[in-house]
Amino acid sequence: MKNVLAGLNNIDVYREADDIDIGFYLKRFLKPGQSQAYHYRLFSERRGTAGKSNYYSASFVSGLVSPAIYLDAEYNFLLVVRKNLLMASPIALIGFDFDCNSKTLTIQQIQGSPFVKDYLSAIRWERMLVAIVVDWSKSYGVRLIEIISSEQSPWYKLETGGVRERMYMHYDVTAKRSGFRLNEETGRYRLPLSE
Repeated sequence: MKNVLAGLNNIDVYREADDIDIGFYLKRFLKPGQSQAYHYRLFSERRGTAGKSNYYSASFVSGLVSPAIYLDAEYNFLLVVRKNLLMASPIALIGFDFDCNSKTLTIQQIQGSPFVKDYLSAIRWERMLVAIVVDWSKSYGVRLIEIISSEQSPWYKLETGGVRERMYMHYDVTAKRSGFRLNEETGRYRLPLSE
């Protein structure tokens, strides 16, 4: 088992997460009757030190276009689709923070870009990203993983109707389907990995 701080240190400014076999997860979470029509990659990213959300736009990296992708947590895995040799776009992400004292990883964000639905429709991307974080956490000795409920997201309070329903699906339903149990005291979904 590797040291979790070493793993977190590997999550740096926008780089490919080549230690994670994205092909394995794509096969596992491909929807029935679908084929993998796009070239997906997994990148890691650490939020800027200013403590504000990073916003991915066309100007972030030359050739990178992904409207409405924010980084709300310090550590992030981004699902990226490569459109051609020069152009790749983040289409979804999972963001988390880590408490060194309790060895608890808290998933703060599960977000897909609403402008790239075609790239996401063939895969159960929310569950795939959670599975990636769970497996990564196990290999680094994390004791507990939590997923916030949709209502605990700062964006939930700013949204209405359909967006809130999608957030409920992204956070609450994904957590339940991934084996997490709701802790009534904290309002977070929990998955213990070790004692």
